[in-house]
Amino acid sequence: MRKKLAFAVVLLLAAALAAWAALRSHDKPEWTTRSPAALAEFRRGLDAERKYYGAEARGHYRRALALDPSFAAARVMVLRGLKPEDPLTKPTIARLAKTDRSKLTAREALLVDYQLDWERQQRGAAQARLERYLAAHPRDPYALQMQIEWLWQDRQWPRAEKTCQELLAIDPNWLTAQNYLGYLAMSQGHFAEAEDRFRTYRYVAPDQANPHDSLGELLALLGRWDDARRELEASLAVRPDFCASYYHLGQMALMRRDFATNGRELERARRQPACAGYELEAHTCGQRLWESYARHDWAALSQAFDSSCEQKTRSSFWMSHLGAVMAGDLARARAIEATVAKWNADAGPQGQALVAHLQGVRLVAEGDPRAAGERFAAVDGAVSYFGLDFGTFKLYNRLQWAHAAEQAGDAARARQLVAEVAAVNPTFAELYRRGEVVLPRPLAPVARAK
Repeated sequence: MRKKLAFAVVLLLAAALAAWAALRSHDKPEWTTRSPAALAEFRRGLDAERKYYGAEARGHYRRALALDPSFAAARVMVLRGLKPEDPLTKPTIARLAKTDRSKLTAREALLVDYQLDWERQQRGAAQARLERYLAAHPRDPYALQMQIEWLWQDRQWPRAEKTCQELLAIDPNWLTAQNYLGYLAMSQGHFAEAEDRFRTYRYVAPDQANPHDSLGELLALLGRWDDARRELEASLAVRPDFCASYYHLGQMALMRRDFATNGRELERARRQPACAGYELEAHTCGQRLWESYARHDWAALSQAFDSSCEQKTRSSFWMSHLGAVMAGDLARARAIEATVAKWNADAGPQGQALVAHLQGVRLVAEGDPRAAGERFAAVDGAVSYFGLDFGTFKLYNRLQWAHAAEQAGDAARARQLVAEVAAVNPTFAELYRRGEVVLPRPLAPVARAK
């Protein structure tokens, strides 16, 4: 009896110790800071970032760091929001490198070292570091989101989708994962599934701008202009400084060669202080280039590549290259290709595909449409339907590929490619059929397939 009693006491003591340890673990701060005010700002930043309110998030992170200069996680987030040329970037990196990891949580130490790996362009080290952390902390939502970004970059679609579902199971309020699911389906051309996922995202986050913007972006790619405009305007009704929606409205206008509407959308964006900067400048440059494109002013298009506007934003270099080709200046076209190749040296398969597309356009003009078709096919395999920019580029590349097939005498292949474009966006295919897509003309004898 005494043995049973003693055993019961031991069990009760063990249970009490376990409960105490659990409480201690629960009470352990998630983020290391000595300032409650800094912690509050930091959490507001995280909340804004998950809603894709970038400018607001950066403001919260900077205030958190000002309130507690030793707040390592806040410094990481501030650094992520800086461009390489920003004068604050180098001192922020130097200060972050001096962080005492022994005073941080395991997650915070990961964030610090992972970010430093990225700043030093040690991508392999960053990925290995993340994998080691996830082996020990498989349910950390921050690390899972970082893993999704790697899987997306490597085009491991099924694993990325599975990880998104795991993240939502751990934290149903981690709605960026719901957005990822929509773009993962969109990237693979599963448009009906993407629409369902974006509508689910909109349903669970009706008070946020991004669900409307993401759905609007998909509908714009599909040429469903009225539906897309409704979603994008709904995004701006929620958040008038959600800059991406202005740009998507403008891009839709450009697809229809409606330059006046695009100009109005850019002006709307210009009235929002949060929209000032790189993207607004890039879209403004794009408007000028599109106007030259519509006038067939090939000299102006070609010369735009050397302008301060184009060099600063690198917004629409394919148009400058096309201008050089259409003007018959193939030496300049090759020079543009070489420069773009340098710009995209570390940009992954999609970045390299942009160079291959330029080469294909030039090869058609040089009278070798079969070689051009091989370039366009490689581009098609490397570029996904991710977002309106890459999605429309993929469609445009297919139209150039169809033109190369026609030049090579493969009319059946050309018809098939145009039909594939029409299945996604009928307007694009109709523009091609009406001869409103600018296509290079051979400047040398055409090398037809035998």
